[in-house]
Amino acid sequence: MLAGSVSHPELYPRLCALDVPLVLDFKHPCFRECLERAAEVVVAKPNRAESRFLLGEDDPERAARLLTDLGARWAVVTDGDGPAVFRTGGQTWRAKPATVEPAHPVGCGDA
Repeated sequence: MLAGSVSHPELYPRLCALDVPLVLDFKHPCFRECLERAAEVVVAKPNRAESRFLLGEDDPERAARLLTDLGARWAVVTDGDGPAVFRTGGQTWRAKPATVEPAHPVGCGDA
């Protein structure tokens, strides 16, 4: 799994060149390159802001379609407390997260 921030982002493309299944969940300009170069991307999971930055796509459904078109088996695009979009096998689903009172904001967008 490639997630979060690293102090040496040049490692991303090197890791994506390995012949191993990957989950991609990070914000760096090489995200798309990793998606296209990896042997197998099981899940690509940007949030809406990351999709806008990484793919130039603000709409979560179109971003999910683009992610699967680029090779991800599953695409998941979260949008804070808005619906998350899931896509695989040419099908797309939206899931509205439950309303909760967060105890700590770190990771809330992904959770």
